[in-house]
Amino acid sequence: MPKGLTTHQEWVLEACEGAESCLSLFRSSFPEDARPELAVAMARRWIIGSASEETCQAAYDAANAAAIYARGFIGGGAKEDEDRDRAAFLAARCAVRALGATFDPDRAPRYSLLADLDSFEARALGNKG
Repeated sequence: MPKGLTTHQEWVLEACEGAESCLSLFRSSFPEDARPELAVAMARRWIIGSASEETCQAAYDAANAAAIYARGFIGGGAKEDEDRDRAAFLAARCAVRALGATFDPDRAPRYSLLADLDSFEARALGNKG
């Protein structure tokens, strides 16, 4: 961990790292949609104090919309497609959780843990194909 971070910032950083480990799974399914990546970038900007609450909220809403959109593809095809689609959804949700961790220091550990769990499942599903 970089020195000088608060515990809240450390939790957000942990969530960002989890999201970044699987964002390629979202991009492979939705190459034109950068909303989850932008959410993680905004969370990283928040860590260093260069993102306002308003910009974080807008990026959060956008990434959440991307996750909802990706979730709509789950279950619409073959098993291998379903695994790929679920991995894409989970990757987007990781980004939502990373940015969500910025909003409340008391809930940041929960968001960080959930981002790690989502990234683990996304990568496991992504490695099947």
